[in-house]
Order: sequence, then structure tokens, then C-alpha cells
Amino acid sequence: TKDPYMELPNGSLVQLTNENTVPRIQLGIGAPVAHAKKAVDADTWHTRFGHINYQTLQRTKDVVGDFNLIGKFDDHTNCTTCPISKSHKLKFDRKGKNASLPGDRIWTDLAGPFPGPINDGFCYMALYYDEASDAIFTYGLKKKSDQINTFRQFTIDFMQSTDDKYRIKRLRMDNGGEFASSAFRELLLKEGISAEYTSPYTPQQNGKAERRWRTLGDMTRTLLEHAELPESCWYYAMKAAGYIQNRVVSSVSQSGLTPIEVLTGHRPSVSHLRTWGCLAYVLEPNAQGKLGRRAHPAILVGYSPSGYMLYRPGRRGLI
Repeated sequence: TKDPYMELPNGSLVQLTNENTVPRIQLGIGAPVAHAKKAVDADTWHTRFGHINYQTLQRTKDVVGDFNLIGKFDDHTNCTTCPISKSHKLKFDRKGKNASLPGDRIWTDLAGPFPGPINDGFCYMALYYDEASDAIFTYGLKKKSDQINTFRQFTIDFMQSTDDKYRIKRLRMDNGGEFASSAFRELLLKEGISAEYTSPYTPQQNGKAERRWRTLGDMTRTLLEHAELPESCWYYAMKAAGYIQNRVVSSVSQSGLTPIEVLTGHRPSVSHLRTWGCLAYVLEPNAQGKLGRRAHPAILVGYSPSGYMLYRPGRRGLI
């Protein structure tokens, strides 16, 4: 029996189909749905959380809400998508004193350019990683010079996420032109933020940002691979990866809590998570004629404060 259509704030109705059904069509967008809380197996949660490893998934289960599991984690099968997308060299590891409070040290870096055109015109992605909470903030950039405005937006988002409890004290970054410009240095000075620049040709000194990029990159490739969607969808996949990472407990977590709970003090619910790239149907409440289409296929490509981000094939923008 198919799930009923759910009415959205904009008047449209949405129905998510079987999550194991991955459409082989181009992107399109949609809106939020009601959150089903029925239990599913470990493999389904594995795909809903962007193919994170099962150890991290098990740590996360007890610190989020509505994580309803059928069976045990030991019952999972070997995912065939993960080794294709996540194989890499052993990491360069370096120990150091960790930040104790959110904002004590933020690590930042830019990545790109990435392919288009289904990316809202963005060619680069900016990453801001809070060492104490393990939280990730990501922003799309059309050009590197947009970084200074992106940083201003990040400071606003960070303060809002912590209810102004914490301020940014230190920023670790490389000597790229977007970070070493006089305008950016003046902005940091004005905000009372200490700048920590790495030495030339030593990316290891910005290692925590580099490792977060690898984690995001692994999940982004895995999401695209599993959904069989093109690289031009990188922006939505990477934003979804960051959203998911903020709701899991990583192996380097100092608190044993999700980044969201460390920043906000509230345990996040995960009942709304769905397999990225799964097929959805958006019901048209004002269908033309008695024989007109009542629904259109769409693809789930992300999450927003008001619900889901869906992409409809042949349409510009998201629903």
C-alpha cells in the first residue's frame, strides 16, 4: 500500500516512494513532507545518513530522536557503494591541544572549482569547521573573492546557532589570496578574531579542515554514486553531506554528542532523514482538466528549515 500524499505549506502534496528506488533521470525540486517514524533496518539508516560507517551510526543512535531500528547493527550487509567512493590513502595524523568551547578555534578552507550547471551558479565551496563541537558550516561561492561576504554570513549563522553564547576567537586558514587580503585581515581585526595562518606549502597545518573536506568529499561522491546522479549535482550533495555530518557523533568528538546538540543544547531528531536522491512525487492540486497529470516525479536533493528540497526534471530551481 502506498503512503498517502502529504499537504505542504505551499499547497502542494508530496509522496516519497520506496527509498531503494533510485531514478535514472535528471534533477528537479520539491517541498516538505510529514515525518514517518516507522522502524527500518540498519542498511536503510546507513543510506539515510549518507553512507557513514556503521560504528558512527551506532554511536549516533542513542543521542538523536526517533532513530527506530529493526534488528541489530550487526545484521547489516556490506555496502557496495562505499568502497567505490571512499577508498583513500592513510591519513597524516598530528596531535595537538584541542579547543574546549565552541568558537575557540575555527578551521576554514575553500575547495573548487566544481562542475556545473545544476548548482545555483556556484563554482566553489567554503568550509568552516568548529573544533570544539565538530560542527560544519558550508557555503557556495561563485568566485573566490566572495569569501569575505561568506565569512560575514558564517559569523551570523554561528552566533545564531549558539544563541549568542559563544564568540569566534581564532581562525585557522592557509595563505590563499582570499584569506590574506588586507580587507579580510581588517575584518578579523575589527571582529577581535585572532588570525592563524599556516606556513607556505604545509597543508598539514590546516589538517583538520583538510580532513573535514575528505569526509565531505567521500560522502558527496557516495551520495552521487548511489543515486546515479551526475557530478553537476555536487552542490546539493555536499550541502546534504554537511547537514548529515552535523547530526552524527564522529570518532573525534570530545563530548560524545552530535555537533547540533553541542551548539544548541538540543538533541536533534532524525525522523525526517531520507535516502538522498530517492524518488518523490509532487501532487499538483490545480491539475489541468479531468485527465491532466495529478503528480510529477521529483528527486530529493537536500533539507531546509521548512522541509525537503526537491528537484523536478526539466524545471529550473528547487521546489
